[in-house]
Amino acid sequence: MSEQIFKTGDKAPSSGKYVVVEFVKGGSPDEEAKKKVRIAQDETFPACPVTELDAYWTKS
Repeated sequence: MSEQIFKTGDKAPSSGKYVVVEFVKGGSPDEEAKKKVRIAQDETFPACPVTELDAYWTKS
């Protein structure tokens, strides 16, 4: 089963810890940007909290 990917602006399907896996405009996050972020169900995925760039997220 492949992991689900969510984009900045999407709603979280469930509460949990999520991590940035890639930036929307390209590029991979460094270790600092890969910090796990707690996001509640139906909360909107934010931009990366470190770089403020739009990002793709996955549940960790």
